[in-house]
Amino acid sequence: MKFGSLFSGIGGFDLGLERAGMTCQFQVEIDDFATRVLERHWPHVRRCRDIRTFLAPDSNGDLAGWRVDLLCGGFPCQSVSVAGDRKGDRDERWLWPEFARVIRVLQPRWVLVENVPGLLSANSGRLFRGILWDLSQSGYDAEWQVIPAAAFDLPHLRERVFIVAHAKCMRRESERNGPRQSEPTSERRSGSPDGSEPAPDSAGTRSQERSRIRSRGQAVHSTTAAPDWRDIKPVFRGSDPRLPSRVDRVKCLGNSVVPQIAEWIGRQIMKAETTR
Repeated sequence: MKFGSLFSGIGGFDLGLERAGMTCQFQVEIDDFATRVLERHWPHVRRCRDIRTFLAPDSNGDLAGWRVDLLCGGFPCQSVSVAGDRKGDRDERWLWPEFARVIRVLQPRWVLVENVPGLLSANSGRLFRGILWDLSQSGYDAEWQVIPAAAFDLPHLRERVFIVAHAKCMRRESERNGPRQSEPTSERRSGSPDGSEPAPDSAGTRSQERSRIRSRGQAVHSTTAAPDWRDIKPVFRGSDPRLPSRVDRVKCLGNSVVPQIAEWIGRQIMKAETTR
């Protein structure tokens, strides 16, 4: 499978999906430091800088070279994070519309989106329902889950919401061939195109589900010999301030997708591709 990476950062999605057996076709990243990291580790991958001009209508580019099976990205979270002002779509950093535009242009079979859990409750859930609506209108069924890094035996909680969307034509093909035994129906979280679903964080079911996964992540980690993640000091705190590009490194690590989670999701997608 070939994938394209939007809001690539330092390549967390890219590394994980490559480990799952996929091939990176292009990356889009505006940050200078992060771009240098991408250039070092993916020297032969096509790269663009600004999502707002990528495949714009006036670019007159040939789409053939940009077609991919999967489009992934973690668009900026500052406008929905509980650590910020949460201006949502009134914030210039709200770039989901650009992500949705590229989806409509390229029409990949799969879409993989990452963001902070605050996305679910921002603007009383309106923004998240808007994302599900955009995906549905573009021809995709969507499912989502909050996954902590601790669930993959990493020394930090780092909860993030991951949205996996696939073209509705794949659903119809699956229904014709009958349900797969491995499909976990109890874990599905499909979006409602009409936007009538209540805000995810306002429902007790959603809160219980998030608590269950958080507990699972902590339980998985506690079975190892490693110290509790809450007792581990950040790598860069107290480090030599002369460390080259220290601030840029901390920023990029904070924004990065955990490769282990991306790899796990990628493997599930690859499995679905081979069994449809």
